[in-house]
Amino acid sequence: MPKCAKPSKLSIGRLMYPRACWAVQILAWVSVVGVLPAAAAPNELVLQMDTGLRSDSNPFRFTDDATPQASLGTLKKSDTILSADIRAAGIIPLDSPQTRLLLSAQLGKRDYRQFNQLDNQDGSYRAAFQWRLGDLWRGEVFRTSQTQLYQYLDGSFTQKAMLRNELTSAEVALKITPEVELPAAISRQTLRFDNATLNPNDRNDTFVDVGARWTSTLGSTFRTGIRSTQTQFLNRTDTQIALLDSGYRDRELYLATDWQYSVLSRIGGRVGYVQ
Repeated sequence: MPKCAKPSKLSIGRLMYPRACWAVQILAWVSVVGVLPAAAAPNELVLQMDTGLRSDSNPFRFTDDATPQASLGTLKKSDTILSADIRAAGIIPLDSPQTRLLLSAQLGKRDYRQFNQLDNQDGSYRAAFQWRLGDLWRGEVFRTSQTQLYQYLDGSFTQKAMLRNELTSAEVALKITPEVELPAAISRQTLRFDNATLNPNDRNDTFVDVGARWTSTLGSTFRTGIRSTQTQFLNRTDTQIALLDSGYRDRELYLATDWQYSVLSRIGGRVGYVQ
């Protein structure tokens, strides 16, 4: 597989993609294919291990005119990060290739050369059950969980903080033709910070999405629909609620396309109106 190429549509690698292209990378890849009766598709199991070295010119995202001396004790904004990751993924067909389990997990370690307070261990997993009922119905139920370093904004916050993002979703689609279907999905997302300063940003999101989707034989898609979002912030004080809010609801009308030009190239776009 090319170092930074996107895997093919049915490849096990799509369970682990996308990932960054690192300046220096050492990669180990092991694949095991299980043997099942001839009527069923084989299991596909993959283990991936890699290590990389990259440079971040501004991990705290200071503005151009900001001086980090007061908050960091140095004028230097950049750092070098050593990364090590282990990933595993599997596709387990049940009664047919269209009814299957998809499992993936990742565990990583990040060591910063200068800003040691950002050293961390991150991880994620995804478990999905995809099903098909005859030629008319298909669906998917999945759950994902990811723990990662907080994405710093403008250098105003320089403490270490980890963010845990969990998403549970279910989708059902009625296939009008082999290319056209009417999907409906409901999702529940939670975001939690392990730093007390950021706890007012802890929140729950509920999404409802209905629409229509066209898929070509080459994998390109076009989708239109309505998406509703209900958000609640869990830990805000009365003062914070008065200044900001305790939650909100919005509704989006959207058009989205994902053009699969080739196995290694894809172009996507989305336009929407949010109320």
